[in-house]
Amino acid sequence: MMIDEDDPASTLRKSIHARNASSSAKPSRGNYRTEVNDRVIQQIKATSKITAAPNGMDPMLFQLTSHMIKTLRGCFEFAVPDHLKAHYGDNWETLYGSIKVKQEDADHDCRCLAKPIQLVQDYWSPVFSSLYRSSKAQSHLKSLQSFVKNWDRVETFGLGKVYKKDLTVFLDDVDAILEGLLTSPKQPLHSAAQSPKHADPGVQYYNVTNRKQLIKEWRAYCMELQD
Repeated sequence: MMIDEDDPASTLRKSIHARNASSSAKPSRGNYRTEVNDRVIQQIKATSKITAAPNGMDPMLFQLTSHMIKTLRGCFEFAVPDHLKAHYGDNWETLYGSIKVKQEDADHDCRCLAKPIQLVQDYWSPVFSSLYRSSKAQSHLKSLQSFVKNWDRVETFGLGKVYKKDLTVFLDDVDAILEGLLTSPKQPLHSAAQSPKHADPGVQYYNVTNRKQLIKEWRAYCMELQD
């Protein structure tokens, strides 16, 4: 429909006429099929996962960010429930929420990571604030949330990009948050007496040396990337 910008009244009349005509006419089979196809396409896009860097983004930077998000997902999915369980008991999941994600999002590391990060934000005061000495910790958490949200668009739709400077800030946020989050809960759920055969692999994330080494490696990879 052409819009005559010089005649608002004419534009309004045309809009009303078009709307009435649309509501009174029966949808054609072709239009219906197009609408269904559009919905299917949107569903496919919403559940896809981009495996190559979007145009204009350094492929190495894309791979490094993907690796970091995947590793962080493991850290948060182990540590966040442990701290909540230590505070609220075994009923924490039923009473206070869950980090489970939709089946179609299970393979998206950024979406799985966003869930436990949101729980840290939601229960910051009663549970997580005591793990940090710095007053800037929650600001780092919000910045981390923002990065993961932006990465969702990159990972799912191939939209947007990440620059080295963005990753540098991201590493600072990660270092600040993991410093508190990966301290052992007051009532550790991973007992040292637990059989190694059945030990939860998340135990490694509570090792301070491992955490520092992880951050050191990520920073080294970031420095290797060209500006």
